[in-house]
Amino acid sequence: MDSQAFDTLTATFAQTHTRRRTFGVMGAVIAGLVGVAAQGADAKKRKKKKQRAATCRDGIKNGIETDVDCGGGTCPRCATGRTCNVANDCTSGTCTSGQCVTCTLTDLCGSDEHGNCQCNRDEATQQPVCHSSEMLGLTVDSCDKCPAGTETCVTINGLLFNCYKRCGSA
Repeated sequence: MDSQAFDTLTATFAQTHTRRRTFGVMGAVIAGLVGVAAQGADAKKRKKKKQRAATCRDGIKNGIETDVDCGGGTCPRCATGRTCNVANDCTSGTCTSGQCVTCTLTDLCGSDEHGNCQCNRDEATQQPVCHSSEMLGLTVDSCDKCPAGTETCVTINGLLFNCYKRCGSA
C-alpha cells in the first residue's frame, strides 16, 4: 500500500470512527477499504473521460494519420516533407521512401489504376502536383468549370484547362 492510499485509509478511519461503535473494529476496517476502492474507481473514470477520440485537428499523430493531423485517407493531405504511406497522403501526390516530396514538372511521378501519372503545375495553387492520367473534364473558361471530384486543374498555354484527380485518388 503506498502512502497516498494509507493517508486515504486513515482519513476514512477517522470518518468511520463513530461507526466503529456499531460495527466494531472489523466493520470500520471494511468500511475504510470499501471507501478507498471506490475513490480509486472514481479516479479511473475521470481519467478515461479526459481521453479524446483522434481528430484531424488535435495536434497529435493518432488514429490512422500518417503524420500529425494529415494523411491516412480521412485527414487532409500532408505537405512536402511530412510522413506518408501512399501518394494519396500527400498534397503533391508523390510519396517517396515514406516522405511527401514535390514531383518534378513534366516527369512521370507514379501510377494508379488508370496508368502512369504526370507531374504538372496546378493552376489554383501554382504548385507541382502529380495527377492521374484519367482526365475528368476539359474546359476553355477556367478551373472553376471543372466537374465535381476534380483535385487538380492544369492549364495548357492558358487556353485549355484539364481537370484531373491526383495520382492514387480513389
